[in-house]
Amino acid sequence: MEIDLSKFYDENDPRKVIRGPWTVGDLTFATTGRVAIEVPRVDGVHTADEIRAREGIGPPDMSIFFGDTFPSVDDPSLWRAASSATIKQFADRACGCNEGKTYEYEDCECCDGDGFVECETCGVEYTCHRCNGDGQRRVSTGKTCQTCGGTGKAYFARLYTDVKVDKQYWDIVADLPGAKYRTALGYWDIAPVCVVCNGGRAVVMPLDLSKIEYEE
Repeated sequence: MEIDLSKFYDENDPRKVIRGPWTVGDLTFATTGRVAIEVPRVDGVHTADEIRAREGIGPPDMSIFFGDTFPSVDDPSLWRAASSATIKQFADRACGCNEGKTYEYEDCECCDGDGFVECETCGVEYTCHRCNGDGQRRVSTGKTCQTCGGTGKAYFARLYTDVKVDKQYWDIVADLPGAKYRTALGYWDIAPVCVVCNGGRAVVMPLDLSKIEYEE
């Protein structure tokens, strides 16, 4: 089963270097910054060097997640089925959608997508206050958000190690074929969650809920 990489990146991400997958050697990567995937090389995907030459900066070095800190699968007893996570609801946080509806990006009408506005009096450019310099704004599509089911409420996945992950990112990795998880190795204040599946490996960043209320 081929993994759908499009779930692991955002074509409208303001960080252009991660708007799509990239290849390094025999591996292809994709990330949103909160969740990442590593799969065997995919034909037709730009290399990290090509992106660096085009943008002046390359995509992130993923060895920090998929290197020595990613645990071995030699002992299957240390890995849990991704479907075993318990879904909980935040008590004080809303879903990232638009009141239960999905959204899309469009160019900001104030700055025409540039992110900057020129003062008509002195000609000095300043950051567009309408889009905060992003050049784009979120617009509701009117479609029901699949993450919250249209409730507008935020949920997270509570794992057996008591690590907690935002549900919208957990759903992406839990849907991978044969997905199993455990936390990363090494000295992390909050350990990333490592996922192995049929055809690849993934990482999803956890939440620090020490100061966030949620419903038991």
